[in-house]
Amino acid sequence: MMDAQQKISAWLLDKGRVAGDMSELIAGLVGAIRDAGIPVERFTLGQRTLHPEVAALAFFWSLEQGEVSIRQISFEVQQSTEYLVSPVRVIYEGGDQVRCRLEGDDPDMEYAFLEGLRNDGFTDYIALGVPLTTNVRQPVSFSIKRAGGFTDDDVATLRAVLPLFGLLSEIHVGRQVASSLLDIYLGHGTGERVLQGAIRRGTARRIPAAVFFCDLRGFTAMSERLPRDYIIHVLNDYFGAVGEAIEASGGEILKFIGDAALAIFPVEDAGGAAEACNKALTAAHDAIAGLEKVNERRATESKPPLRSSFGLHVGDVFYGNIGSAVRLDFTVIGPAVNRAARLEKLSADLSVPVLVTSQFAAAATGAFQSVGYHKLKGIADEVEAFSPVSAPHA
Repeated sequence: MMDAQQKISAWLLDKGRVAGDMSELIAGLVGAIRDAGIPVERFTLGQRTLHPEVAALAFFWSLEQGEVSIRQISFEVQQSTEYLVSPVRVIYEGGDQVRCRLEGDDPDMEYAFLEGLRNDGFTDYIALGVPLTTNVRQPVSFSIKRAGGFTDDDVATLRAVLPLFGLLSEIHVGRQVASSLLDIYLGHGTGERVLQGAIRRGTARRIPAAVFFCDLRGFTAMSERLPRDYIIHVLNDYFGAVGEAIEASGGEILKFIGDAALAIFPVEDAGGAAEACNKALTAAHDAIAGLEKVNERRATESKPPLRSSFGLHVGDVFYGNIGSAVRLDFTVIGPAVNRAARLEKLSADLSVPVLVTSQFAAAATGAFQSVGYHKLKGIADEVEAFSPVSAPHA
């Protein structure tokens, strides 16, 4: 018969190696540990990430909960008292083990959260480090309610299976990091396409989309007279408001170009061009509202307000890989993109916050008024531009 370590290792090599994600791997691991005779009732795992807003992911399983939950840990949390005096920090900084026996007349209550565990009937808590090939350790903890807590054999078994678990978790860490970075730097839709293999230079497809182009007014003059660090904060304020609005409406930010942003709202079969245009227009309205909130805060800091101009168009774009053999850009090109960009410039010149083309106005369900025909750079015929007079509706 196999002993506990062999049973858990066999599960990891058989079922664990084909787990779909970390949650499935963790749920299966805990099940294998329990089947091997170690009645763990609580499990946590910390996993550091490469993300500008999320320092780590915390995975949590309990017998009562019955499934794995995930919590995002911000960089601010790493400076909190909760983290600084936690077993997690001990393990992250190279500690080998934190063991706290919770039953009896003299329980080990070194950490504040252990009081809650003891009140819930737990008798033993142990935190260990999952070794990774990068020479770092992920903190993992096991808690138990059995009288007497973990035996020496239990602890030895858990230690013995962690290196194999670490190898499998690294596979998912790599996927998560790749997906996260591609989402951040390319956008979710584009990142998914790259992960699926759309990486060859020159590969592109024609798609219908509402094109969203915006620019920060007065940025050139601002960047000439203000310190570099200040300009970075200005752009972060600006793109924070604009990016949040685009994402909330279901758009995909393809790139930031200096102080400008290019995004698309693909035309889906179900909603058609009307839905894509309504989403783009909603994003523009929400971005303006978001900038107003940013400006309220900036006013309290004696900083000048930020204003933006928006150009919106709908049409076919070429969406794909463009660039050199060693540096590619996944973006959109075509006349539709040019019209949106030129319309944004006209928006700034006319001091009208949002301008759209006749094609966009015809497709969207809001009300628009014409601001006349205008000559746009690089476009032969004069283009009639429209300004929205009401928000889009379903």
